Amino acid sequence: MATRGSPTAALFATLCRRWWSLTTLLVGFLCCHLALEGSAATVKHTLEVGYFRVDPDGTGPTWVQGIGDSVPGPEIRVRQGDRLQVTVVNRCATEKVSIHWHGFEMRAAQEYDGAMQITQCGIEPGHYLIYDFVVDETPGTYVYHEHAHLEHVAARGLFGPLV
Repeated sequence: MATRGSPTAALFATLCRRWWSLTTLLVGFLCCHLALEGSAATVKHTLEVGYFRVDPDGTGPTWVQGIGDSVPGPEIRVRQGDRLQVTVVNRCATEKVSIHWHGFEMRAAQEYDGAMQITQCGIEPGHYLIYDFVVDETPGTYVYHEHAHLEHVAARGLFGPLV
């Protein structure tokens, strides 16, 4: 048995301190990781896409494509790590629609990128699609918008804030 003040006792004390520091660091990391993981939520929205008339500039009503008779569409708020589930219902009579999450890289969910005929088929009239992915982007302000027709991406009013 090592006696107090011996080299063996000093080595033992040093190893114990290092083990304690490493253990404390590891426990702290795991607690933070679990706290962040535990705070992730599933955020659900339903967006009903259709045509309606608005008079945005006072010169007379015009037809727009939007969400729930609103231009812009509703704000979607998420946190990094949240699971976002957005049900998009196509109420248009003849056109397919898709939603693109502008600025999101969609690293693990390319099938939900929303670029019609590139990463997904359009949502047929009268049908719906549930976009379901984990938000892994840097916190900030983004936008979602229609991406069915390249010649008028979001120009007809189908867009909204994604924060």
